[in-house]
Amino acid sequence: MSAITCYKCGEAGHMSRSCPRAAATRSCYNCGETGHM
Repeated sequence: MSAITCYKCGEAGHMSRSCPRAAATRSCYNCGETGHM
């Protein structure tokens, strides 16, 4: 059985939809700041 690898950060143990690093790397569509959408 293979480990699940995240496509966003490349770390094993979680999927891209539940990536803890994803929210920190995305930027807001209105203001351009990170941490919120």
